[in-house]
Amino acid sequence: MLLFLVPSLAVQAVVSGDAMPTQAEWISASTLTNSGPALLRRSFTAATGLVKAVLIIGADQQVDVLLNGVQVGTATGFLKAVTIDVTRSIQPGANQISLRLSKSNGIPAVRMLLEMARSDGRQEWVVTDPSWVAQIPRVTGLSATPEWKPVHAHGTAGFERWGKQFSGNSSADAYNSWMLARGTDQATDPATFSVPRGFQVDLLRTAQPGEDSWIALTFDPQGRITVAREKQGLLRLTFSGPNKVKTEVIEDALKECRGLLYAYDSLYVNANNSRGLFRLRDNDGDGIFEEKKLLLATEGGLGHARNQLRLGPDGLIYCAHGDDVVLAKNLSTNSPVQQAPNDVLLPAADSKKGVRLNQFVQLGHILQTDRDGSFFRLFATGLRNPMDVDFDSHGEMFTFEADMERDIGTPWYRPNRILQIVPGGDYGWRRGTGNIPSWSPDTLPSVVDLGVGSPTGVEFATRSQFPEPYKQALFVGDWAYGRILTVFLKPKGAGHTGRTEEFLSGRPLNVTDLTFGPDGALYFVTGGRGTRSGLYRVRWTGEKEAKVAVATTDPAAADRTLRRSLESWTLGPGPTLEAVWPHLGHADPWIRSAARRALEQIPLREWAVRALNESSPSIAVTSLLALVRNSSPKAGPLLFKRLLQFPLATLSRDDQLTIFRIYSAGLTRYGWPGDETAAAAANHLLPLFPSTDPERNSDLTELITHLRAPEALERLFPLLAAPTSSADHLHSLMWLWCLQERWTPEQRRLYFQSLRKAEQEHGASNYYSTLSFLRQRLTNSLQPNDRQALGNLVVALPPPGAIIAPVGPVIQAWTLADFQPLPDLRSRPIAKGRTAFQSAGCLQCHRKGTEGGVNGPDLSAVGSRFGPSDLLEHILNPSKAVEVKYRQVTLTLTDGGSVTGIMEADSDPVVLAPSVLGAIPVRIPRNQIRSRQDIAESSMPTGLLDSLTRDQVLDLVAYLSNPVSAPSSRLIQE
Repeated sequence: MLLFLVPSLAVQAVVSGDAMPTQAEWISASTLTNSGPALLRRSFTAATGLVKAVLIIGADQQVDVLLNGVQVGTATGFLKAVTIDVTRSIQPGANQISLRLSKSNGIPAVRMLLEMARSDGRQEWVVTDPSWVAQIPRVTGLSATPEWKPVHAHGTAGFERWGKQFSGNSSADAYNSWMLARGTDQATDPATFSVPRGFQVDLLRTAQPGEDSWIALTFDPQGRITVAREKQGLLRLTFSGPNKVKTEVIEDALKECRGLLYAYDSLYVNANNSRGLFRLRDNDGDGIFEEKKLLLATEGGLGHARNQLRLGPDGLIYCAHGDDVVLAKNLSTNSPVQQAPNDVLLPAADSKKGVRLNQFVQLGHILQTDRDGSFFRLFATGLRNPMDVDFDSHGEMFTFEADMERDIGTPWYRPNRILQIVPGGDYGWRRGTGNIPSWSPDTLPSVVDLGVGSPTGVEFATRSQFPEPYKQALFVGDWAYGRILTVFLKPKGAGHTGRTEEFLSGRPLNVTDLTFGPDGALYFVTGGRGTRSGLYRVRWTGEKEAKVAVATTDPAAADRTLRRSLESWTLGPGPTLEAVWPHLGHADPWIRSAARRALEQIPLREWAVRALNESSPSIAVTSLLALVRNSSPKAGPLLFKRLLQFPLATLSRDDQLTIFRIYSAGLTRYGWPGDETAAAAANHLLPLFPSTDPERNSDLTELITHLRAPEALERLFPLLAAPTSSADHLHSLMWLWCLQERWTPEQRRLYFQSLRKAEQEHGASNYYSTLSFLRQRLTNSLQPNDRQALGNLVVALPPPGAIIAPVGPVIQAWTLADFQPLPDLRSRPIAKGRTAFQSAGCLQCHRKGTEGGVNGPDLSAVGSRFGPSDLLEHILNPSKAVEVKYRQVTLTLTDGGSVTGIMEADSDPVVLAPSVLGAIPVRIPRNQIRSRQDIAESSMPTGLLDSLTRDQVLDLVAYLSNPVSAPSSRLIQE
């Protein structure tokens, strides 16, 4: 069976096509020297869902920045660009930015770029260019000259003395602000941080040479701080007064210790690169750990791997693991999670061919153990990369779950989200297209979705000295966007909802971990990827909190108690059928799910017949979901027969979605039910399709297509006319692909037109690679007359793969010196530059606008960050700065062979993108790899421009320096 197996590609986030920046130019109010102070301004509109707004600016001599009339920062000089976090100063809708230039010896000029990163991964930009207006006072005071005139633009380079302060790391975008912490002597000054009134941030210590970058911290029982070095070992910091700290190395062997926990007179360490959970003990009290014991060895990769540890209110230890960790082979048989299968329908050319079903697929998960590591239970699963967990005052567990950014725009994308973790919970994440829909009844909903980011530490402020409402809130770190968020939780039945606020932000502020200390202050460390680390403390220095009346009643207590009683089987005797059965139809999804999980612990023979004969629809559908998850294919005929008896139109929405999920899981686990049953099931579902409810519509699309309903085409094709999002659009395209043998010529044309439209919509690399898959498979199957009828609609985008050298003859081995000084490129024709871009082979790996491959960095907005000279230098010398995600490795295999490529997934098997154009990624079992060697050189070869003339090279650079007019994407680090 041909399934959608979309290869993993480089991580990308998405930018806004209608706000793609031109290059920021130097602008001034006058071309006269000593022209005095001036005011420049521009209005702009900001969308909702702002995650981070960063302003990068340089001036000759000084400029004050005002947003909506309030000064937010000052830049002095042009030798180095200043970056200002202005997230809190921008409001949804209309905004105005003003630049107040001070008197200069020469021309008072300024260059600025404002990036606004949105929660959906898009970016919006405001740059200095000729669209600004200026005002110059004739007398004292700016208000004396009411007339606004167009500014004077001096281009991206300006005068030679203004330099290149907008190139390279000095102009890192919002997501990659961590780059600014490389090669510095001091951690970021807390005076530059944004924090609510009444809070004080102190920098306690900057990591010194030889202390490495810091990735985790905790307090020991004596109140001393333990920090984990990124590469290897642990440090103990003992503060004895202001600026007085004693630093000791207390462990120097364990590698990349992401998890630290002091408990039971021991230090527990989850050492990622040492691939195990260790217990360290100081038996004689001298501060030295004489005993080190491995409690659990874990296989798998090192990326999303062995994360934080937490002591639960039950006295047990909880280990957070990402999806690169292979489940331990000695898991307890009484684990709360008994299965985590790949049981969702995927688009298939032949739905009668079954799939290989796995009881457990490799997923992020939470393990539960005791002080001695005498057992390990799988507590919860269906996660991607939970870095940390913590418990609220009621003993409920929460985590900050990571998204897969390269999935943005796809129907299987899951944003970063706050999750409430319960025993036996499956949160639906699977690799690639296999994610269980978030609305499915066998997953649990998020507390709040946060969009893009990079989750790190989480901690409740329950034991803090913070005032309300912060004292009951959850604090979470975002490494990428340099911020700490406050999550305010609110009970909703037996679960929670929440809202978030930015608590603290800075640039750079790559938060790796956070915790509350014995003094009630919030402590956090920055670091990672070899950056200069800092240890910070956040104190409440505001007015003493007035006594807050404590509620005497807890509205969620009853629901929480009921849910926990249904989950109590994880701690002791198994559940009884009569205690569970009535709650299978409960209105609260958390209680309903807990009852279903409890039912699955009771032997199937005790309740299977009862499930098939239950008269209450809500109880029946939940029990049948448990049945399909725990029975063999022999139960298939009875299950499908029972499903056909439900009057779908009269059921509640929740019950309908549960039936859809039962059909989906049954078709995956049991296989094709027979043509007669398939036709009956399709007829059962068709009266509800299409639906105005997008979630029901998604489920029904998959089911009627998989069941090959004759009416599927006539009902599916109209969905292409008005998709509500790129995810819905792609979903329809994927499932219509399964029915291509039935298309009429007009439907084929409509499909290719819709495919072309989808290629211009919002999405990241996996979105575009899926579209590329569809286009390639369809065009390869076309007959000559069909191809001719479609015209240029069948023109395929270049396939992803490594760049290959151009085939034209070498004209000259170009060097940067051949183009110095670089001429003004603004008047060069865009069309010629695009032709040069294609001729040099760039389009085969790099995306520009709606064209190109997705196996290399997206170049649509590269001109907003790099000047023409820098762009040319990186093309001529591609190994000068290789992005981490594009570094090649050579794997030596146990059979003596070797393979080289870009590592796409450090999992088991390892996924490697070969350096051959059009080749598919290879998957190599980890036990077949003998060694790994990282390659410093870029996979992009030198000499790409040698077949171009000098004018063509300049046209190419001009093309890259200009904006595009359609949506595109950019490369970011995961």
